[in-house]
Amino acid sequence: MPKEREKGKAINIQSKHQMKGQTIMKPRNFVASARMMLFVTLVLAASMTEKAESACIPEGAYIDSATFSIYVAGWGQTVQLHRITAPWIETEVTWSNFASSYASAVEGSFVAPCGSSGWCSVDITSLVQGWVDGSYPNYGLLLEQGQASAITCPSSECSDVELRPKLEISYITLSGSVSVTIQRPGADQDGVADAYIWEWGPYANGGNSPKLYAGLLNGYEKQSLLRFELEFCEQPAGCRFTGGGVDTDGNWDHTLEDGQMIRNGAGNVPEGIDRAQFGGQAGANTAQPPQPKGEWTHHQQRGASGSFTFHGGTASAPAGTEIVEIRCSDPRGCRPSGDPPSPAKQLDFDGIGTFKSIGKGSKAPIFEIDNPTVTAEGKGNKTFDGTFHWFEVNIDDLGEPGGFNKGAPDSEVCPSAGFGEKGAEPLANCDCPDFYRITIYDGVDAADVVWLPDGSIDLTSVLIDKDTGLPKEVIYEFYGFIDGGNLQIHHPTGFDLKQLSETWLAGVE
Repeated sequence: MPKEREKGKAINIQSKHQMKGQTIMKPRNFVASARMMLFVTLVLAASMTEKAESACIPEGAYIDSATFSIYVAGWGQTVQLHRITAPWIETEVTWSNFASSYASAVEGSFVAPCGSSGWCSVDITSLVQGWVDGSYPNYGLLLEQGQASAITCPSSECSDVELRPKLEISYITLSGSVSVTIQRPGADQDGVADAYIWEWGPYANGGNSPKLYAGLLNGYEKQSLLRFELEFCEQPAGCRFTGGGVDTDGNWDHTLEDGQMIRNGAGNVPEGIDRAQFGGQAGANTAQPPQPKGEWTHHQQRGASGSFTFHGGTASAPAGTEIVEIRCSDPRGCRPSGDPPSPAKQLDFDGIGTFKSIGKGSKAPIFEIDNPTVTAEGKGNKTFDGTFHWFEVNIDDLGEPGGFNKGAPDSEVCPSAGFGEKGAEPLANCDCPDFYRITIYDGVDAADVVWLPDGSIDLTSVLIDKDTGLPKEVIYEFYGFIDGGNLQIHHPTGFDLKQLSETWLAGVE
């Protein structure tokens, strides 16, 4: 069982391998009364349809495809697309002031004509992803084809709206794929600027012309510039998680099921090694209310903190334990395990849990910094007389499978403290195995817990020390890159979509 310790001390995990622990005494800025179920405010309402009613693209979205299309009159010319590297104004840009401000790398090309329709299309997914990620500013595209006779294309000033240039983007939301077409006007977004410039007339501007050109005319080169304005919007964070793992020795018998802890009978753990098994799910509803939010079990098998099991939201856990909040971060999964890819690399969830089975007996621990004892447990999970604890879990879904690249941990690439809110780096590295961290805070006696009318626990009574008014201190922390198992972040399920908050839906109607 956990050893008795002086008041104000925390359990300090000592591990032989990567699952190293540390004592954290830094107070957390809790906003207990404002806790909300983030996993139910999951997606843009527009993302439930094939085409977005609102054309804004979520910041950091995963671009599934981006296709530039232009109507071309020409024969046999190869036209190349380049990324423009400096700002320009449609009605002011000239050959002289533009000054060849474009990257030499070719983003794509087409050979005119492009079939009977007259439309030529180029895949520029990578370029648009860079614009969305902020890797480089969106100054648009340049069309050029060197020393061949010029092609002619309708511009955004063309009287025939259907023949104007367009950009079609498909991006991944938390529930699927959404398409956006940018064309002036009448499409989802009409923010398009285009103009041609001419070497022979270096101070002339073609921003109001109904035509665009690329190639030679009278022995002098013409080039065309196009910029599609991308409208961005915030996307509500949301995803779900299933999985489990084991540290230090990599033994795992592949019997994991959603919501169940991994058990492989590994009871003979060598002395001096911290070993823990853990598993469950968050946001992937496996039951009806009042416990649809998830469940988690952490089994410390051996180590400086002894042997115990900690759980929250499980069928055997006392009433009142639950996962309270889920946060997704670090957009786009590392190695897509499905279609669409995972929405994020990192997931954090917090909740209320309890200890059980300390040592070999079925005892309910009174687990407080100033009074660590073990007492007999009442029968049934509704007569629990131990202590309730706030706990926090960080999951980094990096490897496929989870133990991918086991040699990488404890390096500059994969720092032993991991990533995210409490890690060494905010953004995760896809060259690392999956990462796991659990932090458990000082407990409160069941008799002192404040219950709300809906049967849930008032979070303030668990988060804040009633005597000092300060946040509870950390009593246990365990973290590291997993040796076995798999921690998998997913898109929300259909059940999750039905739980969209009325507040969010009202905001997008």
